[in-house]
Amino acid sequence: MTSESNEGRSQSTASLQTPAASKDSNGSRSRPHGERRNLLRALLGEAADCRVLDARMGLFWNAVQTEVGAAITANPYTWFPPSLEGPINRWVGRLLGRSSLELVQELLMEEDRQPCERALGLAVLNASLQADSTDWGNEHFEEVILRLGRGRRVATLGHFHLSAELRQQLGGTGQVSNRQELGETGHELGETGQVPNRQKVPNRQKVPNRQELAGLEVFELSHRMRPGDQDVRRMQEVLPEIELLALTATVLYTADLNAILAQVNPNAQLILAGPSAPLHPMLHDWGFCAVSGSIVEEPAAVLRGVSEGATHSQLKGLRKVTMLRDVHAPR
Repeated sequence: MTSESNEGRSQSTASLQTPAASKDSNGSRSRPHGERRNLLRALLGEAADCRVLDARMGLFWNAVQTEVGAAITANPYTWFPPSLEGPINRWVGRLLGRSSLELVQELLMEEDRQPCERALGLAVLNASLQADSTDWGNEHFEEVILRLGRGRRVATLGHFHLSAELRQQLGGTGQVSNRQELGETGHELGETGQVPNRQKVPNRQKVPNRQELAGLEVFELSHRMRPGDQDVRRMQEVLPEIELLALTATVLYTADLNAILAQVNPNAQLILAGPSAPLHPMLHDWGFCAVSGSIVEEPAAVLRGVSEGATHSQLKGLRKVTMLRDVHAPR
């Protein structure tokens, strides 16, 4: 799960862009399945070349302030088994005063970077984006996923802090709960697991309908799973059937986004969510109907909180926003 190498900044901004995907009547798009680095390159083409004024790497979050703005990203250091050798950030003492675009290239685009370094690089990139604030609405991620997800098969890659509540409101885990299971002999099983009679039934399972499959499935790394979550390695089995997929923005530096998108149903709607999400409308052209993130309104308070090891609920000076295309849930 390493970033692809970057081909340099010499190419024009136009060449960094990917053609906009076409929009259908349900707000879904036929997405360009470019590699993750191509999406990051496209974002880089929208970023300002400015100086980095401050950079912090805390236990849970990274925070960066540039001449343009400030941003945070989740620090993945605690997510993976402790197998890293050497420092987790080899750019200590070499961040302040640097060109933001040069740092993004060095931290985020090169192949051999540590996950923590890539996360810091995305924070630099996000803090250099100059998006129009009129694109931001106050609808929160959980409100968007509830509005678009009711009666549909929904999945999230990553356990969001409201996953349990969302799972309850969207109808369970998304697993088929009322189909009859068959024993190896092809007999129906009773509640005790015993064959209630010897009447033979066809050795096949009932094909679940759309309503039976509706609900939320949460996929997470095996060592970070919580009750009700499923191992992320099983996600590829159900991705083609998912109607609404919410991705944590950390996939931009911890996973192969291209491999995920290649398996998604082209009619599915996509959401990118989390404080690490780049807040730029260009992401709509890459198939995301909604992008939910956090604006840093008080940089000094956020920088201090990150340095003091604050969790997300303890960080002050953030505001949740969503960039939402005019979409609706298909009937």
